[in-house]
Amino acid sequence: MAGSKRTRLSPEQRRAQLIELGMDLLARKPIEEISVEDIADEAGVSKGLLFHYFGSKLEFQAALVRNAGEQLVAATAPDLSLAPVDALRGSLNRYIDFVEQAPNLYVSMLRGALSDVPGMSGAVEKSRGQIAGRILTIMPALGIEHSPLLDFAVRGWIALVEETVIRWLHERTVNREEILELLTGALPGVVLAPMLGSHEVLEQFFPGFSGAMEPPVPDAAAG
Repeated sequence: MAGSKRTRLSPEQRRAQLIELGMDLLARKPIEEISVEDIADEAGVSKGLLFHYFGSKLEFQAALVRNAGEQLVAATAPDLSLAPVDALRGSLNRYIDFVEQAPNLYVSMLRGALSDVPGMSGAVEKSRGQIAGRILTIMPALGIEHSPLLDFAVRGWIALVEETVIRWLHERTVNREEILELLTGALPGVVLAPMLGSHEVLEQFFPGFSGAMEPPVPDAAAG
């Protein structure tokens, strides 16, 4: 530790070091539980120096979320040499890899007590926007024209991915392969949903959807 105290770093290097140490701690505990003292001790610096670079604990936490968002976007970049469905599956596979390496961070970003803090919610929304933009950019090459409804569909799919992965982290009643299949198939599903929702298509592929519903039969055992 003494050696790290004598190390002189540039402001950019010190800031990057503090963020890296924060990311390491996030692998072990939720972001809300990481104290200024934790980071200062790991870095071998004073609390005052940490505040010099980040201003406040919330600003430091927001920097961690921004960094995580950037890493997630980079990790999930699609391999455009593959068929679209394979590229999508590969991106989702790396998405889940990222989440499993830092589950505390992922849940804190989306559901934690700090998820509504402007600096952090803005960082999460930025990464969502980048992922959505990447998908929307590819759509014209697949013969799908851009529209406001397509924007809604892609954003809705991202919300589905987040909710599904969070639940899967806490409830492993299905395996990873099943989650990948679900999320891979869901994107074409939501993009094509306006067409699939027509009566003609429903009658062709899902005959039960076009008829009157029978009321559920009461469970005698439950009574």
